[in-house]
Amino acid sequence: MSDDAPAMFQGTIHGLRTVPTRGVVQVTVECKIEDQAKVAKIAIHGAWVAVALLKSPPEESMKAKGKRTWHELSSAEQAGITANDPVFWKYFGSADEHDAAIRIRKFCGVLSRAELNTQETAKQRWEELHSKFTAWKLAG
Repeated sequence: MSDDAPAMFQGTIHGLRTVPTRGVVQVTVECKIEDQAKVAKIAIHGAWVAVALLKSPPEESMKAKGKRTWHELSSAEQAGITANDPVFWKYFGSADEHDAAIRIRKFCGVLSRAELNTQETAKQRWEELHSKFTAWKLAG
């Protein structure tokens, strides 16, 4: 790659957080270690970059590692992961993981997260809650 050629690499989004004091969103991207030189070429503080969703996300690489995408997880698994998120605790007014889990079950009208996989109304309530939480995070 010549010095004037654009540095491009493929990666996956692994983090998103808002920085309200600066009015920005930070995105964490993971890529292959072999692409480190390409990343270093553009990883200059303040450099403008572009991010685009690829038509064919690297789902195959996730499956090879035994990882599933968010949408491949059951509603119960999603709720368990979300209950562990301190940002969700703030959003939902929870004190900790245990409190968040209780509040999720109460909001969805179930006694066990497993019921989110079997009761359609509960699943819809979970999806609504998670969508609102995601929108809240993105809004900062």
